[in-house]
This record gives sequence, structure tokens and C-alpha cells, in this order.
Amino acid sequence: MTPVLLAAALLVGTGSPAARLGRRDPGQRGNRLARVAPALAGFALLLFFLAGRATVVLSALTVLATAAFLIDRARASRRARNIESATTTVLGLVVADLRSGALLGPSFARAAGSLPDSAPKELAHCFTTAAHHISRGGEGHVALAAVPELGAVSRIWALADTHGLPAAPLLEQARVRLAARARHRSATTASLQGPQATAVILSALPLAGIALGSGMGANPLSFLLSGGVGGFLLLGGVALICGGLLISRALITRASA
Repeated sequence: MTPVLLAAALLVGTGSPAARLGRRDPGQRGNRLARVAPALAGFALLLFFLAGRATVVLSALTVLATAAFLIDRARASRRARNIESATTTVLGLVVADLRSGALLGPSFARAAGSLPDSAPKELAHCFTTAAHHISRGGEGHVALAAVPELGAVSRIWALADTHGLPAAPLLEQARVRLAARARHRSATTASLQGPQATAVILSALPLAGIALGSGMGANPLSFLLSGGVGGFLLLGGVALICGGLLISRALITRASA
């Protein structure tokens, strides 16, 4: 057993020092599932030697990959909402400063210092960098383009710089659009709580069936984990459940977009 555990540990690996220190480029996040692939491979190898059933290993990997994907998407969605909310606040402060006669660079610098604690750190850095670019005679919208969620604001800013348009009305329109999108998403998310709960309940029904069968003395776990027909039924059931969860999430995400 010790050689098996050592092999699994070698497959898992330790990751890069930059990843352990949390230094991440927000514009080049890459595929997070690819980063957890060594851990999944190590877990699969260990589970294969312990269980000796390929169907059990594939089922476990399917569950882990689905869970990793859903967690990753939930974090990305929460980050996007935080960026959108913080950007709306910053644009409101900048527009108010511009209408009172302030310059664009100092306005962004002051607004960046007023960001809430929930705002991602790269957002404050982005706005501060934009203020520095403006103070040195550069183009501030270039710094905003580094954050994908600020692409619309960056394009509006570039339009104002290119054609010599006043920035305050354009940034106000961007703020109004972001606020309307946030209200729409909030209302849609609230109305979709029922379908989300239904999807979770339907996904948990097979577990309730297994528990009911065990209580009746049928011992379904032994049948599912024994390989053969039971193993294929286990793999097929897990694939259908995970596929249903992913499809439900895709439909709900598309409806709330």
C-alpha cells in the first residue's frame, strides 16, 4: 500500500510557488480544471487500487470534475457581481466629481480609494493605474481593458478620448447600464430560486432511493460497487445526475444573463 500512496502523492504534486502565494493574473486565469487534473489523477489511482473497480473510479472522477466546475463557476460569478457593483459605485463618484469641475485622473484616483472591501483587489489596482496613466498624459482606458468585466467602460472611455466627447455623460450611461443589468440579474435570480431548488432535490433523489433500499435490506450499495452490471448502472446514474446538474445550471445562467 505504501508504494501506491507514494505514487498518488507524486501525481498530485505541489503546484507552482506563484499559485501558492496567490499571485494570479486576472486576465489569464486559464482553465482551472486543468490545474486540478493531477489531483484527480492521483485520487483515481488511489481509488482504483483500493476499490479495484474501474466504474467506481470513473464515477468518482465524474463527481469530482462536476463539483470542481460548479465551484469554479460560482466563484467566477460572484467575482463578476462584485466587480460590477464596485464599478457602478466608482462611476457614480467619478461622474459626480467631473460635473463639479474635477479632472478625470484625480476623480478616478479618489473613487478607487472609496471602493468597498468586497471589491476585488485587482479592480482597485486597475482604477489606480488608469489614474496614473491620465496624470502622465496617457490613455486611461487601456488600464481598464485589463479586466474583462470593464470592457464596455473601456470602450466608452476610448470613444470619448478619440472624438473629444465629454466623459461625464458617457460614463453616466455606462453606470446606468451596469445598474440596470444588476437589477435585472437580482430579480431574475430571485425568481429562479424555485427551479434551482427543484434541480437540487431531483439530483438528490437517487441518494434517497439508495437509503430507502438499504433500509429495506436490499443492500444496493454492494450491488453498485461490485462491478459488472451494477458498476455500469452506477456510472450511468452518476453521469446522468451530473449532466442534469450542468444542464440546469446552464439554463438558469442563460435565463439570468
